[in-house]
Amino acid sequence: MEKELKRLFGHDTFRSKQKDIVEASLNNEDIIVLMPTGGGKSLCYQFPATQVEGITIVISPLKSLIQDQIDALKKKKINVCSFYGDTSFHDKEDLMINMGEYKYLLIYTTPETLSSNYLLVSKLQEMYEQKKLKRIVIDEAHCISSWGHDFRPSYRSICNLNEAFPEIPFIALTATATPKVVSDIKDNLNLKKPRIFSQSFYRSNLEIQTFERDAKSKDKIVNLINNKHQNQTGIIYCLSRKNCETMSKYLNQNGIDSKFYHADINSSERIKIQEDWSAGKVKVIAATIAFGMGIDKPDVRFVIHHNLPKSLESYYQEIGRAGRDGLDSTCYMFYNYQDKIILQKMIQERDISKLMDIVAFFENIVDCRHYILCNYFGEKKDFTCGNKCDNCLRDKSNLEKIDITQHAIDIFKEINFMGPKATKNGVKKNLKDKYDTKLIDRIIVYLISNKYLSENLFKNYYDYWNERLALYKKCQLVIDDKVKLDNFYTLKKVKKVKELNLFQEPELDFDTDLLQKLKELRTSLSRDKQCAPYMIFKDKTLEEMSAKKPKNSSEFLNIKGVGPKKVKDYGEMFLSVINF
Repeated sequence: MEKELKRLFGHDTFRSKQKDIVEASLNNEDIIVLMPTGGGKSLCYQFPATQVEGITIVISPLKSLIQDQIDALKKKKINVCSFYGDTSFHDKEDLMINMGEYKYLLIYTTPETLSSNYLLVSKLQEMYEQKKLKRIVIDEAHCISSWGHDFRPSYRSICNLNEAFPEIPFIALTATATPKVVSDIKDNLNLKKPRIFSQSFYRSNLEIQTFERDAKSKDKIVNLINNKHQNQTGIIYCLSRKNCETMSKYLNQNGIDSKFYHADINSSERIKIQEDWSAGKVKVIAATIAFGMGIDKPDVRFVIHHNLPKSLESYYQEIGRAGRDGLDSTCYMFYNYQDKIILQKMIQERDISKLMDIVAFFENIVDCRHYILCNYFGEKKDFTCGNKCDNCLRDKSNLEKIDITQHAIDIFKEINFMGPKATKNGVKKNLKDKYDTKLIDRIIVYLISNKYLSENLFKNYYDYWNERLALYKKCQLVIDDKVKLDNFYTLKKVKKVKELNLFQEPELDFDTDLLQKLKELRTSLSRDKQCAPYMIFKDKTLEEMSAKKPKNSSEFLNIKGVGPKKVKDYGEMFLSVINF
């Protein structure tokens, strides 16, 4: 299989769990795959599709995600196509004629198309009866679960596929699924005994840093990019379309070339922005969550959240767009509780608990953030990352464990005294002479997260959302001294964390002048072929070339990321530069 992998995809070996999944697929087993963003999910069904005579149907939620995969496969000379309701008559006719002749190994479509297009469904039924339909793939499978962070009703329409095609094996893939969501996927797709494969959710090359968002946060972002990420590729996620535009404008005013991206921009312009970013013509994108799904750009060195995502699933998926090439990358969060107030009015009631989970994640100043993420997704690991998150980098002598029982009782009294008009700001104002206001702020959030206080939202005179605080019955346990709140941590003083690089891979001793020449050649070729530079060779591959300096085609083929087709297409040109 490794020879075929190298020939078709240019990889020397399978990544963790990929080979096991491929073998299970070729054995026609039902499979559920949990694999972090960048872990290589697509290969798990693309490779098996090239090894059997028959058709693989891939169901995916977004056309943009599908198009990215189709473009990449076509560059590898793998026959693939897509089918939607608005596909041209000529393309539909071509597919219907050639489907039974195995012209296309993979056919991509959306759940909406599959549930409503009689022509496609009837043709698939015909292929099934002729034993030519080999596998059904459900990508972004968490969308099928009502417990998932991105539930889509259209995915429910494909739940009966197992009944329509009872002898066809399924593979359901997702990057973000809790144990409850995995169970829901299994039940909804009616998979009796699926093999479940899970890669570790720990991304050791990602460093997580958290800052408090304030009036100077934009300046901090400018400084971060200029000082640590100059000329590197990154994404800045913002909550609203207006914030994206404001952020991009501010970056451009400060000498950082950027574009904004959101759903209000027309489709052709969005495509152009994404292509320019993928090709390295634009380094930084300020975007809403509309940007990123399906993007396979390996060299994203930083992801910045200027606002709070709506769930830990969304956060994990978005930071997963950094460092897909395995090199060290950094994820920054500029956290402010006010985002929770805004998001609460934008999401459904059933998603409030997920919102509180991510609030608790960033309020936590003690536990390893990678540890929290792994355990949230059901990977029960007892570890700390050591140097890859702000909590592990923090000087522990600055942490102080305090008993906040009396603080909480005083807060309860103030809320009871203020009645239905109790607000967080009102409580802080009344207690400012007794306690530090920032401490009270954090304690109130802690009490809300742990269901001692309820928080109801209203719009004030200036049309901004504010909260009203009220007491849950549970607070009586604290008042009656039946429960002690003595496991709360605060900071004695703020001290800049020390950055370590224990997890960084040993650097290759490459020729910097040669590396620059190779990058220039790659850029020239990418312009001629109108594709992103990394689709020719990734940075890591060029670094290995400049270090090992292959002398012939055989040595060139031994470089990671180089396959026979790339030797044929580019070998002579790159070897001439290396051996000049």
